[in-house]
Amino acid sequence: MEKRLFVKVFKVGVILSAFLLLIGIYVEAKNKPLNVVLIICDDLNRLGSGVDEEKYISDIKTPNIDKFAKHSSVFTRAYANIALCSPSRASLFTGVSPVHSQFLSNEVWWKNPTLSEAGTIMDVFRASGYRVIGTGKIMHHFRPREWDEYGFQEDYGPMPWDGRSRVAHKSIPKPFCDEGPIEGSFGAIDRSENSKLEYEWVCRSSGVNQPFIYESNNERDKTPDEKNALWAKNKLKELGGKKKEPFFMAVGFVRPHTPLHVPRHWFDLYDSNSISLPTFLDEDSADTFLAKQFDKIPKGFYRYRQLISSYNNKDEALRAWIHAYLASVSAVDECIGIVIDALKSEGLWDDTIIIVTSDHGYQLGQKDFLFKNALWEESMRIPLLIRVPNLSKENMYIDSPVSLIDIFPTLVDICELKYDQKVNIIRAGSSLKNLIDPSARDELNRKAIGVVNSDKLDHSEEFIERQHWTIRTDRWRYIRYSNGSEELYDHDKDPNEWNNLAQLQNYKVPLNMIAEELDKALHK
Repeated sequence: MEKRLFVKVFKVGVILSAFLLLIGIYVEAKNKPLNVVLIICDDLNRLGSGVDEEKYISDIKTPNIDKFAKHSSVFTRAYANIALCSPSRASLFTGVSPVHSQFLSNEVWWKNPTLSEAGTIMDVFRASGYRVIGTGKIMHHFRPREWDEYGFQEDYGPMPWDGRSRVAHKSIPKPFCDEGPIEGSFGAIDRSENSKLEYEWVCRSSGVNQPFIYESNNERDKTPDEKNALWAKNKLKELGGKKKEPFFMAVGFVRPHTPLHVPRHWFDLYDSNSISLPTFLDEDSADTFLAKQFDKIPKGFYRYRQLISSYNNKDEALRAWIHAYLASVSAVDECIGIVIDALKSEGLWDDTIIIVTSDHGYQLGQKDFLFKNALWEESMRIPLLIRVPNLSKENMYIDSPVSLIDIFPTLVDICELKYDQKVNIIRAGSSLKNLIDPSARDELNRKAIGVVNSDKLDHSEEFIERQHWTIRTDRWRYIRYSNGSEELYDHDKDPNEWNNLAQLQNYKVPLNMIAEELDKALHK
C-alpha cells in the first residue's frame, strides 16, 4: 500500500516537475529579448518589394525576397525621407527626420550637431544589453564607435582597370562612359580579354585597389556584397551557438547602386531583347518643375540624356541600362537569401526580427530621369519587409504610407528598449507595431514626408522654405518646390504620376488640403 502510494506521489512529482519545467522554458522564451537583423540595400526601388503586382518590370527575378515576403509584413507604400544615400541612412539610424536635422547632403553625418547629439539605434541597443555588429554599407562615413564588431566597410567594386586607373566598362559608348567608373559604367563581369594586363577588374577597400580575379562563375573572387553576406552567415553561426546575449546586426549591400557590375551569371538570367520595360510617357517631365529649380541641370536629367544619346535609340539605351539593373537586383537578392537562410539553419528564425529595405528608390527613365534625388514615386518609394516572430502574419500587405524614420521607434517599441531621450531631439517617426499586429488598431492618419535639397542649402531660418518638399498620403502625392511651383498626382487614377493636376481648378480643394497637411508636418 505504502509502496503504491509512493509510486503515485513519485509519478505526480515527475509530471509536476516536467510541467513546471515547460512553464519555465515558456516564460524564459517569452521574456527573452528578440534579436534584430536589419538588411539595407542601396538604390533598390520597388522591384524588390516582394509583391508581384507592384513590380512594373514583371520578369524581375528575386526569389529570396519573394519567399521572405510571404512570411512578412509587406509595406506597399513605404518611402524614404530623402532620396539620397547619406542623409537617408542618417534619418533611418538616428530616427531624426531631415526636417529637424537639416541634413540633406552626402556630407559627414556625425558632424551635424543634431544627429551627433541624437545618437543612433546602435547606441540604444547597446545600452539595452545587446551586442551590436555590422558589415557592408550601412551609414556613410564609417565611425567605428557605433559597433562592437564590424566585418567589411563599403566597397563599390568590382570596377574595370586599364592599367593606370579605374574606368568605365569597355562596352559603354560615348558620351555616357565619360561619366566615369562609378556613375557611367555598367555591364557583366567577364574574364579579361586583354592579355597585356595583369588583371582587368579591381575592388577598392580603404582607398587601395585590389585585383578581382574572374576566370568563370565557378572560378572567381567573391564580390564585396557576397563577402558581406558570407561574413554575416558565419557570424550568425557563431551567435546561434552561443544564444546568450541578444544581438542587433546590420548588413548593408551596395547593389544595385552604380556601377552596375555583377558576374556574368546574373546577366544571363535575362534576355536584353525581351525584357519588359516600364511604360514610359513621351515628354513625361513637361508638366514638372524640378529642372527649373537649379542653376545647373539636375544629375538625373543629364544622365538620362547622356545615356539616350549614346545609343541608336531610346529603347536600346534603356534596355541596356535596365538589363544591368535587373542583374544587380538579382545578385543582391541571392545575398539576402544567404543571410535569411543562415538565420533559419542556426535556429535563430523564431528569435529574430528581420527587416529588408533600401535607403531610397531609383528612377529608371520615368520622368526622363535616370537617378535618385527626386520627389517622384520611383525615387522615394522603397521596399520594406518586416518579420516579427509571433506577430507578423503570412501574406500580409499593409497599404498605409510609412517612412524609414518609423523603423527606429518600431524597434524601440517591439524590443522594449530603454534609453535616455534627449529633450531637444525630435524623433518624428511612429512605431509600426500596430500595423504589423493584425489584432491591433492603428489610429494614426499616416503620411510620408520627403525632401530634396536645393541650390540654397544653408541652415538659415528660412531653411524649410528654401528646400523642395513632398507629402504622400494613401491617395495623393503633392510636391512643392522652393519657388512655389506645385505638382499633384492622384494615385487612385494615375499611379505612374503622368498627369500633374496642380493647375486644374477642379483639384484646388484636395490640393489646398494636402498642402496644409504638409505645412503642419514641416512646422510641427
